[in-house]
Amino acid sequence: MRFLVGGQEFRDLLDSRVGSGRCILFKYGPGSGGDVILKQYLSGTMEGTHSLYLSTHETENDLLSSVSDMGLPQDLEMISLVPDLTYELDAMIKKDRFRTDGIMVTDLLEVSSNTATRKEKRDGGKKVLSMLSSICLKQVLPFRIVMDSMVDLVRKTSLEEVENRLQIMKRVAREKDGTVIIGAPLHWDELGSLENTLFDAVITFQTEKTTGTWKRTMTLMNMKGSTSVPVEWEVTTIQSIPTARSIR
Repeated sequence: MRFLVGGQEFRDLLDSRVGSGRCILFKYGPGSGGDVILKQYLSGTMEGTHSLYLSTHETENDLLSSVSDMGLPQDLEMISLVPDLTYELDAMIKKDRFRTDGIMVTDLLEVSSNTATRKEKRDGGKKVLSMLSSICLKQVLPFRIVMDSMVDLVRKTSLEEVENRLQIMKRVAREKDGTVIIGAPLHWDELGSLENTLFDAVITFQTEKTTGTWKRTMTLMNMKGSTSVPVEWEVTTIQSIPTARSIR
C-alpha cells in the first residue's frame, strides 16, 4: 500500500510546495500511517542524494521488517536510536539489582559524585540530538534525513539544547540543500511558541472515520514566507493487487 497526497507522492508534494534546504516538523496521529509516509518519502530518491531514516522507537529488526512489509528498497540506510535512548533505563535497572542485595560501593560512589556530572553522562536525549546534528554536518551531498519522533529527545534533555541543535540542522540544510523532517504526535505541543520559529514548515497528517470509511488529510499549517497557508490535501491509498495463484 502506498499513500498519495493530493494525487501525488509526498516527496513530490514537498519538493513543489516547500522545497529543499528546510527543517520540517511532521505531526501524525497513532494508526494514521504517518511513519509509512515518512519511509516512502525516502524511497526512490534522486541519484546523488543521501537518504537516512532514524527511529527513536523501532529497533533495527523492526525497521527492516517494516520496510520489507511495505515493499520498499532494502538498501535504505536506517539507524535505530533505541539503544542510546534506553541507556538511562538500563542504568536504573542495574542500580535496582544492586540495591536488592543492600548498599553497594557503586551506590556510595554515585551519591558522592556531582549531580550535574551525573545528569550530563546520562542525558540520552542530548547525546542523540548531538548525533543528529553531527550527521547533518558530515553530509557532502544533498541529503534527506527523517527522524520518526522527537518526543523522547525533548523529555530527556533541556529545551535550550533542543533549540540549539535544531538551529544547527536548519543552517546545514540550507547550506547543503538538504531536507530534515522530524516527526511528533499530532497534538504534541511541548515546544510551545518555538515550534514556528525552529521549523521552516509544519505539516499535520490525521485520520478520522466518517460514514463508515476512513478519511485521511494532510495540512501544511505553517511555512515561513508563504501567504498561501494553511493548505489541505486528501490522502488516498494505492492497494497492491495480488497475483492469482495456481491451485495445481
